[in-house]
Amino acid sequence: EREKQLRIIRNIVRKLKYHLVFVFAIFQAELGVKKDFIKSSKIFFTFIDFYYFDNTISQLYNLEFEFIEETSIEKLRTFYLDFRKDLYYIHQYWEGTRANLNAGNINRLMELMEKFLTSKDEIFLNLKGITDEIVK
Repeated sequence: EREKQLRIIRNIVRKLKYHLVFVFAIFQAELGVKKDFIKSSKIFFTFIDFYYFDNTISQLYNLEFEFIEETSIEKLRTFYLDFRKDLYYIHQYWEGTRANLNAGNINRLMELMEKFLTSKDEIFLNLKGITDEIVK
C-alpha cells in the first residue's frame, strides 16, 4: 500500500515538474523578444491555464496518504501553493497589462517574469528535497 501511495506522489511530482518546465519555457521565450513587445506595445502569449496545475495537485488534497508522513505531504502542498501564488500574481499583472498596453506595464510584466525565472533552480531543488523526504 505504501508503494502505491509513493507511485501516486511520484506521478504528481513528475507532472508538476512538467508544468513548471512548460511555464519556464514560455517565460524564457517571451523574454527573448522583450524589446519588440515593449516597442510595439502589444501583448503576447495566452497566459498559463491553471486548470492543469490544479488538476495535477488536487490528488494531494483528495486522497488519504496514511502510509506517508502528513508533514511531508503538507510540505508538498505548501510548495505548490507558494509557486502557484507567485504565478497567479504574474497572471493578474498580465491581465491588467492586456487592458492597458503601454511600455511601462509591459516592461514591469517582463521584470516579474524574469524574477520568477531566477528562482528556477531553487524551485526545482526545493521540490527535489520534499520528494526525497517523502520517499525516504
